Amino acid sequence: MDSIPSEFTILASIIGCGLGWAWWKWARCPSALQHLPCIPTLHNLYCQFTGVGFDDRYEITGRAIHSKHKLTREWQPPLGWCVHVNDMTGFKFMSDQHTIFSKVLLNDVLRGTLAHQWLGYNVLFSNGAEWHFFRKTATPAFKVQWDLTKIVGTSETLLNIWSRKEGEVIDLMHWIPRYTLDTLGQIIFTHDFGGLTQEHSPFGRLHSSIMSEVLKMRYFFFTFADRPWNPWRRKTFQDIEEFDQRFSAIINDRRAKQARGEPIPRDLLGSFLEGQKITNESGEKGVRVMTDREMRDNMNIFFMAGHDTGTTTISRLIYLLGQKLDVQDKVRSCVLEALANDDDIPRASHDIPFLDAVIKEFLRLYPATGRLPERLTTEDVVMPCGQFLPKGTCVIGNMWAVNRDPKTFGEDAEVFRPERQLSPGPNGKQVPLTTFGLGPRSCIGQRLALAEIRIILMMLVRAFTWVSIENSTGKPVLGVPYLIHPKHIKIVVTRREQAAA
Repeated sequence: MDSIPSEFTILASIIGCGLGWAWWKWARCPSALQHLPCIPTLHNLYCQFTGVGFDDRYEITGRAIHSKHKLTREWQPPLGWCVHVNDMTGFKFMSDQHTIFSKVLLNDVLRGTLAHQWLGYNVLFSNGAEWHFFRKTATPAFKVQWDLTKIVGTSETLLNIWSRKEGEVIDLMHWIPRYTLDTLGQIIFTHDFGGLTQEHSPFGRLHSSIMSEVLKMRYFFFTFADRPWNPWRRKTFQDIEEFDQRFSAIINDRRAKQARGEPIPRDLLGSFLEGQKITNESGEKGVRVMTDREMRDNMNIFFMAGHDTGTTTISRLIYLLGQKLDVQDKVRSCVLEALANDDDIPRASHDIPFLDAVIKEFLRLYPATGRLPERLTTEDVVMPCGQFLPKGTCVIGNMWAVNRDPKTFGEDAEVFRPERQLSPGPNGKQVPLTTFGLGPRSCIGQRLALAEIRIILMMLVRAFTWVSIENSTGKPVLGVPYLIHPKHIKIVVTRREQAAA
C-alpha cells in the first residue's frame, strides 16, 4: 500500500514550489529586454564572488559586448535585470532626465543591511523634494571661496614625511587615505581628523574598516545574512555606531559654539545647520532644518565621496605617472614654469593646461567608480538609440564603457594620451567629463576635488621624481565597481636637487 505523504512533506513541497516560483519570477528577464546583448551571467557572478578586479572583469565579461552595443543587460542581485548604457548620448540623456531615471533607494532594496545602515538616506540616495532639499542645503558650502592653503599645508605635511623615506618603498594606499582624510576634514568640516599626525586616527581606522566590509559583494547577493545577528557582521555594525557617535560629537560641538554666538565656519557642517526655505506639497511655505539623522547621513555620504574617491584618484594617478616618466617630466616642466611666474600654488594651479589635460585623461580612463548608482525608470521611455525601456527598468550608466567608446574618443580610446584633452573631440566639440556625472545630479564637489588633485600633484612634481614599483601584472589590482579601490600600488621617491636647495 502506497504511503500517504506526511503533512511536513506536503508543506515542504508547497514552500519549495513557492520559492522556486519566486526565484523564476526574479531571475526571468522581462520580454522587453530579452533581445539586448547579455553579459554572461555565471561568469560575471563568478568574477564578483572571487574578487576579480573591475577592469579585468570588464575585459573578461563585458568589453566585447559593451564596446559594440549602446545598451546591454546584466543580471545583478538584489535588483535583478539591469540595462547598461554604454554610449555618451545615452549617458547624457539619462543624466539630464533625472526625474524619469530616479535613483534606486537603499530603503527599497537593502533595508536593514550594513550598506543601508552606513549610507542611509541622503543627497545621493534620494529623489524628488527630499533630494532638492538636501542639495539646496549643501550647495552654499561648495559655492564659497575655499581656503586652498589648507590643502597646501596638508600636502606639505605629507611630502615632509615622504622626504624622510627617500629611497624606501612607499605604499600609496597607506598614506593617501590619511592625506585625503585631513584635507577633507580641514576644508569641508573645519575639523582635524589627525590622519597624518596619528598612526591610527579613530575616524580613519573606523572608516577603512567599515568600507572594506560594506563592499563585500557576497552580501549584495545574500542580503538576508547582512544583519547584526550575523557574527561576521556584528563588529562592523558596532563600528558604525562608534563612527556615528564621533560625528555626533562634532555636530554637538558646533551647535554649542553656535549657541554661544561664536562665528560659524562657512563649511558643509555650517550649511547643514542652517534652515532652508521650502514649499510643501500643499503650497505652504516654511523653513526646514535637517534632523540629526539627515545630517548624519549626508555628512557620511560626503565623507565617503570625498575620502574614498579622492584616495583612489590621487593614489592611482601618482602610480600612473611613476610608470609614464615622460608624462611626469612634462607635467613637472609645466608646473615649474607656472610657479616661476607665480609662486602662489592655488592661484597658479588654474593656468596649467597640460596638468589639467593629464588629470582629465586619467579620470576618463580610470574613474574612481566604474558606473553610476542604479536608477529606475519612472515611466516608459525611448532611449536615443531607439530602444524602448518599460517603466520600472533598472538602468546603469556604465562610465567605464562610455569613457572607452571609440565613436567618442577615437580608435585609440584605450590609450592614455593627455593631448586628447587639449583639442576637440571627433565631432569638433569638447567631450564632457563624465567621471563626476552629468546633469542636475552631477557631483557637487567636482571643483574642490579637481583643486585638491592639482595642488598635490604640483607640489609632488616640484619636490620629487618617483618611479612605480611594478607588480607581476604591471598594473594595480582594482576592486569592486562601485568604488574602485586599487591595491598593490607603491612608489620610490627621490628628492629633486632644486627643491632641496
